[in-house]
Amino acid sequence: MEKIFNETYLTEIGKIAIYATESKIVKIEYVDNVVNTNNGSKLTDKAAFEINDFVHGKIKSFSVPYEAKGTDFQKKVWNALLQIPYGKTKTYSQIASEIGSPKGARAVGNACNQNPLPIIIPCHRAIHKDGSLGGYASGVDKKKYLLLIEGNKLSAGTCFCD
Repeated sequence: MEKIFNETYLTEIGKIAIYATESKIVKIEYVDNVVNTNNGSKLTDKAAFEINDFVHGKIKSFSVPYEAKGTDFQKKVWNALLQIPYGKTKTYSQIASEIGSPKGARAVGNACNQNPLPIIIPCHRAIHKDGSLGGYASGVDKKKYLLLIEGNKLSAGTCFCD
């Protein structure tokens, strides 16, 4: 079994725990408390720096290697999310159609909720077809914050979809 490194960081978007193997990031989660485990690695540090750079608008994508484990359907959704350009959004139903499940908008939302790498896999870019934000595993305020960072001008009933 591969050794897992983890460290908790205070970032501009909040407190996050980052988990990694020797070669890839495997999980990011928002946490309530920063606990210095001293079990981080150069890779977890790099991911934390990139998240802060993203939040400050210095980068629009991530260079850290990662692996997202999930079902085939979840992986299709997460790959579709990675295709949404910075500063844009797509609806859950648009994503469902793109991956060949036109009636699967709710399942797409569930896959977004199970995303093991929020921010890196931009599930915050998935919204409802009426333009409302929908949910976000770490709270809608974080989703709104990430969308605003990317330049989305949020208002009631407005969708920033292609």
